[in-house]
Amino acid sequence: MPRHPGNNSPAQRQARSSGVEFYSGELHITLAHSMLVGGRADPPPFVDAASARAADGRPVIPGSTLRGALREALGRLSLHRGLEVCTPFQSAPGCAPGSLCPVCRIFGSSGADRPGLLEPISTGHHRKARSTGLAIDDGIPGSWAGAAADIFNLRHGVGMDRRRGVAADGRLYVREVAEAPGSLFVARVEGWLLPRDAQLVSQAARLVEAIGNSQSRGIGWVSMVLDLSKETGGKSAVLDRKYRAGRFKDGRALLHVEAETDLSLGGTPLDGNHRHTLLSVPGSSMRGAMGWALADSGLPVAHPDAEMARLFNEPGAFTVSDLHPAVGNGSAELAMPAPRSLLACPMHRDTIFFDTMLRDALGIRMMERHGGKPTGPPRCPACHRLLKPISGFVDPSGGPVPSPGLRLVTRLARNPRTGSAAAGMLHAREQIVAGTCFTGTVSGLDKVLLEGLWRLRGSLRLGGLRRRGLGRVKIQILQERSMLRQRLKSYQRKTAALATPQILAAVGLSGQVLLHVVARTDVNAPVPSGQAGEWMARHLFPSTGGQDVSSATVVGTRLRTVPRSGWNDASGRIRPLQEVIAAGSGWLLALPRDCFDALLNDPDALRRLQDAESVGLGNDTQLGMGRLHFCPDFPLEVPK
Repeated sequence: MPRHPGNNSPAQRQARSSGVEFYSGELHITLAHSMLVGGRADPPPFVDAASARAADGRPVIPGSTLRGALREALGRLSLHRGLEVCTPFQSAPGCAPGSLCPVCRIFGSSGADRPGLLEPISTGHHRKARSTGLAIDDGIPGSWAGAAADIFNLRHGVGMDRRRGVAADGRLYVREVAEAPGSLFVARVEGWLLPRDAQLVSQAARLVEAIGNSQSRGIGWVSMVLDLSKETGGKSAVLDRKYRAGRFKDGRALLHVEAETDLSLGGTPLDGNHRHTLLSVPGSSMRGAMGWALADSGLPVAHPDAEMARLFNEPGAFTVSDLHPAVGNGSAELAMPAPRSLLACPMHRDTIFFDTMLRDALGIRMMERHGGKPTGPPRCPACHRLLKPISGFVDPSGGPVPSPGLRLVTRLARNPRTGSAAAGMLHAREQIVAGTCFTGTVSGLDKVLLEGLWRLRGSLRLGGLRRRGLGRVKIQILQERSMLRQRLKSYQRKTAALATPQILAAVGLSGQVLLHVVARTDVNAPVPSGQAGEWMARHLFPSTGGQDVSSATVVGTRLRTVPRSGWNDASGRIRPLQEVIAAGSGWLLALPRDCFDALLNDPDALRRLQDAESVGLGNDTQLGMGRLHFCPDFPLEVPK
């Protein structure tokens, strides 16, 4: 097991130079009475408000609720001590980047999901700022006072007519309340803090008296204790075992990511107050999360800044592909968005499906040369229903991969003056549930990067709302098992029944071998999408004469373009919106038989295809785009 950084490691020296230390600990919340914290579950019929529940059905306290309660208590304590702090409605006069108030240093600026920033500090050849702030996970049950089956009860209430002193018309409401006085909840807390801020927020936790809804009615009264301690090293919270760079050929590997808490992966904002989440992890987000975590903890080398520049900015830099839902928990098999050429029966989705790329491409060429009419759309041999395009994710053999589980969570901002919800601040977000796994490919791995990931202090956080208990993930770096040669041979055997020598001769492809290429991630080609197939063929199968032509030709395509943007955390700006070829698009290429036979026996040619699968092709490969998949094992004809 690698040694963890000691007191004289570069990470420790850098932390001491700024006065910031890494703290971790637990927040203990003890219920004095009942509790109602909503926003996590749809209310049952005839119930107006339901309590938040964990996956096992027991109550849970969202990290955003705990964060808001601590922030409000910290503001009261700071004002009591004569410190000017920001509120959601007014900024402190002296609070500005480089000189933030305690509230903004610990919890970020009002309304933002970003940590505070300290004064820029010197770290060798240039100056940069160290991020600070606490990340607070959901409070999960630690112990119970009473039977779990009797936790939730319904409470009825009415609104009073103040002039008449009787119940107002239409004001009857029903709430689901967690009846668990004396029960203990525990929330994980960690972050980079100044020692004085760590002491301040620990003291503020004791001032929290109530959380959740209906506090003035005696619900939600609690006592809190925050136990923070400096962390100087220990078992890695990111990697769960030792990794050696020598295990990964050419620095390529598979990346397996497991969400330990819910995830919020952004997405294009829509009108209204409903925020959607992406169902795949952008490679740029995963790469950025790992890069910022390494920058905060420091690499275990003498010159960490130079090593960071080499790892992330120079040629051959570390890259991560877009990550799609895993085929199964603990599986290293790569999934992909369903290709546009893949059809399935709506009633027999798991057993009757096939790929139409070869069938349609040869049919179109046959009609162009010899005339005729297109055949009708294929039907299911069992129920005779029309086969329809598949949505979602599939494994390389066409089997369905479940989409990530989602939950809709409502959030609001609290008015500290009135103690109730701020007007116009209610919104809802989709969140990917904890336990969801994703897989993708990484390239540019070396010993320094792996050692840095092993020695990270704290958790790896991904996506939005990271300081509100979301985004904590654990990763595994697994050895890549390339089956490219076997897939190429298997596809030729499967196409023999549909692409016989007679049919190939009839469509002008005599002596050719067909290859199916699928975009596993979005592809940003440097040419118009209609010319992407020819551009790809030139790079994958260059002419032996050295000219800018390809030995392969494009026989058929199934393309779709989508807009893609994103957030550049380094510059603090939105990336320019651009049209890219969507994942799931496909091309059918024809390659001369002698070229194909030479490909199977040429390590350099095979490595070129493997690079297209692991490293990517085209622009913005460092952002996770451009990964391809050759000859997936999809059925080519409907089972009889």
